Amino acid sequence: MAWPKAPVALAAIILGFGSATPVLAVPAGFSDQDQADAICFMAFASVLGSAEGAKLSAEDRSGLTSITTYYVGKLKGRHPDLAMRELLDPAYVRSLQGELAAAGPRCSQEATEIGEDLTRAGNALTKAEPQAQ
Repeated sequence: MAWPKAPVALAAIILGFGSATPVLAVPAGFSDQDQADAICFMAFASVLGSAEGAKLSAEDRSGLTSITTYYVGKLKGRHPDLAMRELLDPAYVRSLQGELAAAGPRCSQEATEIGEDLTRAGNALTKAEPQAQ
């Protein structure tokens, strides 16, 4: 399946940029929340493409891929016409490099909360299903 490779390739691009501070190239119409979600997307994608990411179990890689996709979905939900080339504009990506590590706890907390919410919903659905006889 080709999809899991996309975040890894993306992270390699993100991690490959230098540390020079460029002019911020924020995608058109991005709010503070969009910026926060883009940072989380890039932070999780960076983990997937890192040496640590390569050592993760298949289950953990799948979870990281899912949460990376979650952040893309949040951005695309608010900006349906957002092209990934805009989100991954090299100047924009470089401008966020210094924020990725600091955003880790915030992004991880949101990922945990959405995971727990989905688990609760799944459990409620399982309990509500009629028992097969």
